[in-house]
Amino acid sequence: MEVARYFEYNRRYNGPIRLVVLDWAGVTLDYGCYAPAVVFIEVFRKKGIDISMEQARGPMGRYKRDHIKSIFEWYPDVSAKWKEKHGREWTDDDVGDMFENLFKPLQLEVIRSYSKLIPGTLETVKWLRERGIKIGSTTGYFKEAAEINLEEAIKQGYKPDATFCSDDVPAGRPSPWMVMRNMMRTNVFPPAAVVKVDDTVVGVEEGLNAGTWAVGISKTGTLVGLTEDEIKRTTTTKLSALIEEANDKHRKGGAHYVIEEISQLPKIIEKIEERLRRGERP
Repeated sequence: MEVARYFEYNRRYNGPIRLVVLDWAGVTLDYGCYAPAVVFIEVFRKKGIDISMEQARGPMGRYKRDHIKSIFEWYPDVSAKWKEKHGREWTDDDVGDMFENLFKPLQLEVIRSYSKLIPGTLETVKWLRERGIKIGSTTGYFKEAAEINLEEAIKQGYKPDATFCSDDVPAGRPSPWMVMRNMMRTNVFPPAAVVKVDDTVVGVEEGLNAGTWAVGISKTGTLVGLTEDEIKRTTTTKLSALIEEANDKHRKGGAHYVIEEISQLPKIIEKIEERLRRGERP
C-alpha cells in the first residue's frame, strides 16, 4: 500500500531574529512624522486648495506620488475643491506635476529640519547589533529625500545596513518589495527571521505581505501625529486616547505587536523569538 502521497513536507524556522527593517519618519527620526505632512498641506495650498492635517496624514507611508493621488481619491471634498478652482476634474498628470514640481523641491527644503533621531533609537540599535541582528530600512520618500535622512542619521550615530525607497522597487507600500530588497542586501532569510517596524498601517501591511513579523508604532508616529513638545503639552487623558486609537488601527491592520516607541522593541524581539522556538510563524 502506497501512503507517501498522504504526507506533505512542512518546515518551520525556530532560530533567532536576524534582521529588523525599520521605517524612518515616526520610527527612528522625525518625532510625529511632520516633514512630509506639512509639505503635503503646502503643495495643495499652492494649487489653491486647503486640506487638513488629518487629510495630509491619511495615506502616510505610501510613495509620495501615490500619497498625493490618494488624497484626491480618499477625500471627495478635496476633488470637489479642485474642480471648483480649476474648472475640471484632476488628472494623473496633475498628480505628477504636483509631485515633481512642488512636493519634491519643498520636501528637500525642509527635511533636514525634521531629521532629529527619536529618543531610544541609538540604544535600540546598539541592543540589536550586540545580538548580531542586522538593520534594514524602508521609506515612502523618494531617493533624494531618503539620502538626506540617511546623511543626517549618520551624523547622529545611526546607520542601517541597508536602506531602500520606493524609487528602488517596482511599487511602494503596501507591496513587499522594499522589505525583500533589504533581505537580499543583508542575505537574511526566511521571512520568519525578519521583523518589520512601521508607524503607518500600510507600512505594517508591507511587512505582512513580505511574510515577516510586523510591529506597529503609535506614540512617536503619524497616527498620533504630535511632536515631543506637543506630547508634553497634551493632557494624560487626551494622549492616552490618541495612543489607544493608534494602537487599535495597527491591530486592525494586522500588526503582530504594537508599541508606543522604538525603545520598547527589544522586549518584542524577545517575545517573537520565544514564539519561534515554539514553532510559531508570522
